[in-house]
Amino acid sequence: MYQSLHVAECHLYVQPARDARPLGAGDLADRCDTGCADNGIGTTGDGETDTMTGSWSKWLRIPSLADRLRAQGVREDVIAAAERTAFGRQTDRALPALNDVLTKSEGVIQLVEGRYHGAYGLLVLTSRRLVFLPAESARDGQTVAVDLSDVLTVDWQVHRGLGVVEVTTGAGPFIVDKILGNQAESISTGTRQAMSPPPDGPAAHRDPLEQLAELRAMHDAGLIGDAEFQARKQDLFGQI
Repeated sequence: MYQSLHVAECHLYVQPARDARPLGAGDLADRCDTGCADNGIGTTGDGETDTMTGSWSKWLRIPSLADRLRAQGVREDVIAAAERTAFGRQTDRALPALNDVLTKSEGVIQLVEGRYHGAYGLLVLTSRRLVFLPAESARDGQTVAVDLSDVLTVDWQVHRGLGVVEVTTGAGPFIVDKILGNQAESISTGTRQAMSPPPDGPAAHRDPLEQLAELRAMHDAGLIGDAEFQARKQDLFGQI
């Protein structure tokens, strides 16, 4: 039977004799110094582990959400929206599936985690639609899409500390609840703005991440070339 001992930031696994007493941190100070040093963790002169000088932080680096999504081929506009979203039920696992739901001609403006008809998933606002995509765990749920042209009203409220988005359409109500923080208000406001784009004239300040999502959608649809896409993308990166 092996005994796991944690000395400073180092784990050692030893097999004590049958009648031996349990080993303590002090019994392994010298061996921890050696083991930690061999594994790239620095030690101070008094035997304490100095993790600041070690290399574990480099090769044990945990990938960010954006890193993981890019590795799965997720669209950049989805990644940008996901980085601004608070997730509480691991519905971010459904993000790669958006590639099969979204069209190349629409850009993602915002997404939030919520519940629709008892299924948790993602409520996504694009330049053309509101889409609810159930999470992987909610296999009985169905993807629901509402064109912004069919939306009559958008309201939000707070119920028991969680946000609720209430959308009225010609076909009936579309309600998503269990939304964290102030995201219900934010996506409701964004939906109203997407429904009523400003008239031609002096452009108001816009979120560069939203502009980047639309730019990518235009490039994917073949409306702009590679050179223009790269130039405008670099300009937007400078504003972020």
